[in-house]
Amino acid sequence: MADVGTKENHSPGVDIENPERMCVQLAGCLTVAEGYGNAPSTQCNLAKKGDYGWSPAYQAVLDLRRKYDSLVQAVGSLSRLIT
Repeated sequence: MADVGTKENHSPGVDIENPERMCVQLAGCLTVAEGYGNAPSTQCNLAKKGDYGWSPAYQAVLDLRRKYDSLVQAVGSLSRLIT
């Protein structure tokens, strides 16, 4: 079994030998988790696969945030129908 600090147990796109890049990727995860990537003015600034700030975790958080926002919108629409 690989140690926590080895490349064998990390996803592609995660550069464990570059802590600065990992910090940028983590900041990107926080940014999209808080919803800052969903405004129309920021859509063009989202990280894409292969970008310095992109990681599998970033993509997972972005996808989850989009699902959450869709659900909030759907619930809001339903609540307007009820009241």
